[in-house]
Amino acid sequence: MSSTRVAALCATAILGFGTVSSAPFLTIPPVASVISQASPVPIRLVAVIDQSSTTIGIADSSLYGLDSATLDTTLDHIASLGVTSVRVAIPWMSVEAREGTYDWTQLDALVSAAQSRGISIVATLTGTPSWAGNIINGHFDPDEYADFVSAVATRYENEISGYEIWNEPNAALFYNPIDPTSYAAFLKDAYSAIKAADPNALVIAGVLGATTTTGAALDPVTFVQEMYAAGAAGYFDALSFHPYQFSEEYSENDHADSPASQVTAIQALMAQYGDAAKKIWITEYGEPTTGSYTQAQQAAFIQDFIEAWQNQTGAGPIYIYTTRDTDTGSSNVEDNFGLYETDWTPKPAAQVLADLIAQYSGSGSATQDLGQALATALQQWVTQLAQSQLAAIQQLWQDLASALQSMFGVSATTTTQTVATAAALSTAAGAIAATSAAATPVATTSAASTSAAASTTSTTTESSVPTTTAAASTTSAAPTASSSSSATTTGTTAPETTVPETTVPETTVPATTVPETSAPASSATASSATSAPTADATPSAADKSSATSETTSSAGGSATVPTASSAS
Repeated sequence: MSSTRVAALCATAILGFGTVSSAPFLTIPPVASVISQASPVPIRLVAVIDQSSTTIGIADSSLYGLDSATLDTTLDHIASLGVTSVRVAIPWMSVEAREGTYDWTQLDALVSAAQSRGISIVATLTGTPSWAGNIINGHFDPDEYADFVSAVATRYENEISGYEIWNEPNAALFYNPIDPTSYAAFLKDAYSAIKAADPNALVIAGVLGATTTTGAALDPVTFVQEMYAAGAAGYFDALSFHPYQFSEEYSENDHADSPASQVTAIQALMAQYGDAAKKIWITEYGEPTTGSYTQAQQAAFIQDFIEAWQNQTGAGPIYIYTTRDTDTGSSNVEDNFGLYETDWTPKPAAQVLADLIAQYSGSGSATQDLGQALATALQQWVTQLAQSQLAAIQQLWQDLASALQSMFGVSATTTTQTVATAAALSTAAGAIAATSAAATPVATTSAASTSAAASTTSTTTESSVPTTTAAASTTSAAPTASSSSSATTTGTTAPETTVPETTVPETTVPATTVPETSAPASSATASSATSAPTADATPSAADKSSATSETTSSAGGSATVPTASSAS
């Protein structure tokens, strides 16, 4: 990797950036409810990446630093090829330029823009800030890196699909001095931090360049071997690799140090350490188009690699580097990796990529389509809505029970029964709300989307309402309110209470049957007499907390053209 990539990363991190407006969250209107306190729950759509080799995306490290207009144009061109996943760089030195202070402006804008197009994100967490060590490639305290990745994963829970831990640590250009043992140490801390913040996120280790061992690089096979020896097993979900080699096609490149041979050797090590089932992702592959490297050769090499990778055992997703040239015609190869020229003229490789994505889309879906994502969002919203309504109804009945006791001297027994009745009604109300919301049709453009949405609807009602547990009496599943019944609580019989001069009218509560497929059963524990059930109110989940930031509005960057960079 050349110094140009380091310069590009420095520019992205250090230069000022323009403002980007952030698209609002998708808010689904609430189901009509008598509880006025219930409010819409904001839901962001996220695509989940399929780890098969038919997932074909684009790696573009420039996306983080683009201004609003250029970001939109770039993502529109990416989407036009049929791409539904991108690999981006999150420069630690830019997001946390000062220790403990996070600037989410540009990343918020990027995540929002990708989501609005149904594009999933794999993020590379790299680039040492000056306060933590030598800028870009210096060593650092693993705890400091863990704090950073935790902040990112917490803020973008269920929005960023996967995280790569550093970029090409087997090259001194990106991690100096090269040290697989040190890498394993911060990998383990980062894995634990990410999984604690977002259990569904994938953690991808290695991120290794195809190279031989020199004074400035360590071959990837040796790096993986030493990484495993340092205890890395169990601390990643996949490995990633960058099989660049400009002079030969991947399928014909079978000498001992070729990328294809290195993949085979790495897989043997993975099997040795019990990781044979884990995939190898290709998070960068490309070919320049300058000098002796022609656009026709770029198209042929990309096609050869994608087709050969389909026959590779343990093959994961592919990300082609990159979207657009930074300077078409420049003698610097780093300026000419794009599928498009600087003026957005498509190169032949752009059509090759679009054709291959269309060809393989029938055998594996790169991401959930929009209909599936809508169904997932609907399920999350119904769950949160039902929980918030349940808590509101239970609070209402508890307040009513307290008022009755205060105004009329109603016994503790009667008050408890009233609250128990409220619990049964609340559970039924939550189930009805869940059923009503889940029954709302989701418009999709494909049969697969419709099927996914239907599947999500059928499972939503099983998990959307918190359980109120108890054992039913022999005569009724739902308790009824009574002003005069005696009850037994924890072995002590409460005396019957007579209310002088004031009679609380008997209230008949219609029996409510909650279908087994809609919500967990709600019942009351009873002895041979009437027992005193209790109500559990489950509050709605709190919104995710945002880390401290000097700037909280969504914004983008200044670089108006993508810069070729190895995940930097």
